[in-house]
Amino acid sequence: MKAEEIIGIALFSDDASEIIKVIQRNIDRLDEYILAACAHAIGHLARRFTVDVSELRGRIMQGAVEFGGSKFLAGAIVDMDDDIAHFKRK
Repeated sequence: MKAEEIIGIALFSDDASEIIKVIQRNIDRLDEYILAACAHAIGHLARRFTVDVSELRGRIMQGAVEFGGSKFLAGAIVDMDDDIAHFKRK
């Protein structure tokens, strides 16, 4: 699955479980762009649905260790964390 497909499903699917399955299928791939897409998808999931994303976030953080110098991935993680924090308060 391509990064843009992961994000597209997170944006347009009305089924939280479908989004979670897509993230789970792709989160362990050793590709910083796929991992960044999963981070964005987790942010969209937190924004659109009332679900606990802590386990998925933890897996992103574990995978991010492989790409410690990636500003691209770091930006995706910051966006994800902002979405989680913002929509958890509502």
